[in-house]
Amino acid sequence: MLLDELQDPEVIVEDQRESVVDVYSLVLSSSDIPHQVLLEGTVYSLYVSKNDLLKAQWQIKSYEQENRDWPPPENVLSETGLEFRVLPLFLVAALILIYCASGPWNSQSNWFTAGAGNAILMHENNEWFRALTALFLHADSVHLTGNVIVGGTVFYFLCLNAGSGLALFLSLFAAFLANVANVFSHPGGHNFVGFSTSVFAIIGILSTMHPEANKQNSIKRGIVVPLLAGLGLLAILGSSGERTDFGGHFYGLLFGFATGFILRKRESGLKSSIRFQSFFLILSLSSTLFLWMLAFHSYPSG
Repeated sequence: MLLDELQDPEVIVEDQRESVVDVYSLVLSSSDIPHQVLLEGTVYSLYVSKNDLLKAQWQIKSYEQENRDWPPPENVLSETGLEFRVLPLFLVAALILIYCASGPWNSQSNWFTAGAGNAILMHENNEWFRALTALFLHADSVHLTGNVIVGGTVFYFLCLNAGSGLALFLSLFAAFLANVANVFSHPGGHNFVGFSTSVFAIIGILSTMHPEANKQNSIKRGIVVPLLAGLGLLAILGSSGERTDFGGHFYGLLFGFATGFILRKRESGLKSSIRFQSFFLILSLSSTLFLWMLAFHSYPSG
């Protein structure tokens, strides 16, 4: 097609990179919009007819919005890929080491006396630190194994999506809120331990952070599908067993959904920010250590 075959030709894209202009040319071709690419000096120009200008602009804008975060920056995984692998292993190791120190559920153990979830003590003595410390204790080796395998896996993928520091903070914060909510839904006595609340919080976050969920023009993809997927996992993994805390799992999933929904509205560029990720990593580790110190101070051994 010659340029003079276009009626009142207008330039819609100019770039020195031929590959960039070729992509936009393909976008217009897919919509059957007549156009022409010309090399003018060192610049490639994409022309369309004046009558097709608005339609072409709309097609290009739609393409740019749908592919705004793709491909991901090449340096994100290369610079932070190591921490994506190390932090999940660190978390798994921490859960195993604490279990080795605490052992299975034992009301006489100082670990469980100080850190296990106890609705009465949380209500009456304001020992809300238990909402977090309880995450690191497990009733038995089966309970631990399930949380290590499933939890380590989903946490790894959350690190890939949100960055390691933020992933750890969200995992603990959403689970903390879930345990608090679960306590308020049990006016009587209720004891709980286990990282499974965090596991379901992570599943909820990942469900709403899925790329399909970011398409704001689709309620079905953005809300309904992630919700049903999360509830399906809750039904399969989190509603059976003698010591299963269904309330903790449900609230974990619920607060995970809320956290992921809020997070997906924010810019993802901070994922590769060392300062940003380091801040949340330090905040998460220091908060966990502080609350455990508070727990043992409240219930000293011996």
